[in-house]
This record gives sequence, structure tokens and C-alpha cells, in this order.
Amino acid sequence: MAGKTFLREATGLVREIGAFDAFATNFAVLSPGLGIVQLFTYAAVAYPRSDVVLGMTIALLPVVLWGIAYTYMSIASARTGGDYVWISRVLGAPIGFMISWVLLIVFFIIVGLNANLFATFYLSPMFLVLGHLSGASSLETLGASLGTPEMAFLLGSLVIIVIGAVAIFGLKYAMTLQRILLIVGVVGLVVIVGVLLSASVSQFSALFNAYASQYGLSYDSVIKSAEGAGYVPGFLLAATFMTLPYSSMMYGGFAFNVYAGSEIKNASRTQPIAILGCLVIGWFCFVIIGLGAYQAFGQDFLGAIGYLAANAPSEYTLPLIPTLPYLIGILANNIALTTVVEIGMMTWVIIIQIAYFIILPRLMFAMAFDRCLPAKVADVNERYHTPVKATLITIVFSIVGLYLFTFTTIFALLSNIILALTVVWLVAGVTGSLFPYRRKETFEAAPGFVKIKIAGVPLLTISGIVTVVFMIIASYFAWVASPLVNNLVIVGVFLSGLILYYVIRYVQSTRGVQLEYLFKEIPPE
Repeated sequence: MAGKTFLREATGLVREIGAFDAFATNFAVLSPGLGIVQLFTYAAVAYPRSDVVLGMTIALLPVVLWGIAYTYMSIASARTGGDYVWISRVLGAPIGFMISWVLLIVFFIIVGLNANLFATFYLSPMFLVLGHLSGASSLETLGASLGTPEMAFLLGSLVIIVIGAVAIFGLKYAMTLQRILLIVGVVGLVVIVGVLLSASVSQFSALFNAYASQYGLSYDSVIKSAEGAGYVPGFLLAATFMTLPYSSMMYGGFAFNVYAGSEIKNASRTQPIAILGCLVIGWFCFVIIGLGAYQAFGQDFLGAIGYLAANAPSEYTLPLIPTLPYLIGILANNIALTTVVEIGMMTWVIIIQIAYFIILPRLMFAMAFDRCLPAKVADVNERYHTPVKATLITIVFSIVGLYLFTFTTIFALLSNIILALTVVWLVAGVTGSLFPYRRKETFEAAPGFVKIKIAGVPLLTISGIVTVVFMIIASYFAWVASPLVNNLVIVGVFLSGLILYYVIRYVQSTRGVQLEYLFKEIPPE
């Protein structure tokens, strides 16, 4: 019978994630210090005249209901693999495998993307600005070289390998490093907020002019050149709504600890704090930093400089794209303060990578435990209690993701990555809406607050439906924002997952394993 059931009777993982670490993992992936940079770099540029802070606020209500759905399912079915387990047990194995296959590929790309940003968005502007402030041309030269694709790939690969090595030696070490860096990152955010809120547009304009004059630019010339290239200043509500796909991605880390469900202590008490608390605190961080950026730099200037860099590169002569770390470094105008600000923001890249190295191996582990990936992937090291082989796979394919993001344009706009994620979360919403009916015994065995009903309908079902509606809207906006060929790549990834499942099912049937029966059961802890 062993060949016809789960890989083994227990996962071998240990419940060692407490409330703070569960929250920290979610907050690390939500990553306000990184997410706000991506919002202003991608969303604000893709949709001129949008207000990304308002976009994050508009998205908050549906996202909270999305958070309730994940909170309830993570309590009712606290298993390693998270939404992979729920989707495959509610909607069926083919859909569950397909969705998780897509997540694996997208997560590898995201880890690679974040590794790239370590050099291009953080290290490079830090040394450029420090070189300007100190008068050391060698630092400016170093800063410019760190922004090249080759250096981004080299340093990004190093970040991936080092963090992967830490993850291999045990969850305890990874969580300890995450705690320490989270403190550094939060202190950095506080300093950044102080710098932004204490500044004015006139103050920044003078500092920017002093810095950018060597490149033939000024604050006013940036706006004038952008207008000449087609930029229209002001606010447009429709453009703000178009940023919702980016908002969904920025919030998306709020529940990533569900992939380590079997290792979370006292899920019924831990998850509401770790998930919903992460959402509220994350929203506050995005809003306060975003409002500070608008106050210090001017909303029209931020829109103009991003537009100019993207649409009239010949007239944008600064050595780097205008990211928030770059502009904040110019605003700080002090060697010590600039160093603190840049290191504080840079820390979030490391924090989020640690979280992904906790998450990704456990998602692969869950799929292997269900016999949908090779059994070796689910091996747990007896000494470190970690899925070492799955972690090594994560290192290799994250470097592949880094290469694709650095040297190709397939994922350059992020919109097709967001398209994949919003479709995944749409399916998760369908799962939540059906969970009380398709997994009735599991639902009825959950704590009382999970079974709350409104007008006779489970709150979990209502939350799932709202999630579906929100993700349909976000998916549509993401689809129209990305070139058709890039969207078709994502469609191909989904289809490849579906095809691969049936190939795996056939192979396993020749070994006496009937996957369709296995997926009728919840995996052991």
C-alpha cells in the first residue's frame, strides 16, 4: 500500500515557527522597503497621472477579505504547501498542480528579479550618490559599473547562493537572520520617512539641480522635457485604478507563511495576527512612505522623470533609472545619512530572499510528498530538519530566473508576472468560496471563528467571492498592460503545468500510484 499513498506517513518537518516569525515571513515578502520602490518604478511609469498611494488604499478592502480567506483556510488545513494543498483538494489535482507549477516558475523569476535589484536599484545608486557627495570619482565609477547587467547578474547570483546556504543549515538560522535584518530594515524605513517628511519640493529641487547639472538636467527641465515627449501632469482616477494589478502584487506576500503550514505553532492564534496584522501594517508603511515621496519630490516630478526615462531615454541623461533609493540618496545630501538610508532599503532585498528560500523549497516539498515531483525533492535532512535537495533546486533555478530577468525582456515590465499571480489568486479565491462545501468535514472541524456566517453564508465563501472579483479586474488590467507575446508566454506556462500533470499521473499509474485517489485526502502533518 505504501506505493499507493503519500510518500510517507509524516512530513518530518518540525513545528518551530512562532507568532513573530510567522508574521516576519509574511512581512518580509510584502516588503514595504522593496515594494514601494517597485510601485514607483513600474506602476507609476506604466500609468502616468496615477496615484499609487491611493491605488494601494483602494485595493485594501478587497485584499483584507482575500486575507480572511487565506487566514481561515490556513487554520482549517494547516499543511505544508499552503494553497497548493487547498486548491488540489477542492478543485482537483490537475488544477492544483498547474497552479503550483506556475507559482514555482514565477517565484524563481521573482527571486531572480529581487537579486538583480540588489545591485541595480540599491548598491549602484548608493555609490553614485556617495561619490558625488564625497567628490570621489572612483565611487561614482564603481556605482555606474554596479548598474550594468553583468555586475547585476554576478552580485545577484552571489546573494542567491549565500542565502540558500543559510537556508540549508536550518530554519532556525534563517529565521534568526530574518529577525535581525527585519529590525535593521524597519529602522531604515523610519529614517527614510523622517528624511521624506522633513523635506520640501523646493529643498529637493535645489539638491537635484546641484547633482543633475553635471548631466545637463534640472528639476524644471525634467518636467518640461517629459511634457514635450507626451507626458501630461496631474491626476487621473482611471490611471489609478489601472495600478490595481501592481497593488495586488505588492500586498501579495501577506500570507506566504502558509507554505510552511506544518511548521507553524498554534495556527488558530498565530495566523490571524501574522496575516491580517501584516496587511494593515504593510498598508500603513506603503502609505506613509508614498505620501512622503510625493511631498518631498512632487507628484508631477516623479511622474515626469519616470516617463522621461521610459519614453524618451535620449533626453534622460542620468546614469541610472530614477528609482526611489536614487532620489532619496540625492535628497539626504549627507554621506552618513545617505549610507544609512541606502543600507536600510537594501536590507529589504535580503529579507525577502530569505523568506522565498523558506517558502519555495516547502512548496516543492509538498508537491513531492504528493508524488507529483521526484521523491528525492521531499527528503528532509535529519540534522537540520530542512528539505536540502529542494533548497539546492531553488538556488539553481533562481539563478536561471535572474538570468532571464537580467538579459531578456520577457519579464521586464512585471505585468505578465502579475498576470500569472492574479490568475493564481483568482483560483485560490474560487477555492475559498467552495471550501466550506467541498471540504465540509475539514471546515466543520475548524475553530468556531473560522465558521462565521453572514446571512447563512460562510464568511470564507464571501471572502473568496470578493477575491475572485478583485482578481478578475486585476488580471484584465495586467493583460492589457503587457505585450501579447509576453502574455502568451504566461498562457504557455499554465498549459505546460496541466500537460505535465497528466504525464506524471500516467507515469505514477504504471508504478501502482493512483494520484486521483491520493488527492482526496489531506496530507499528514
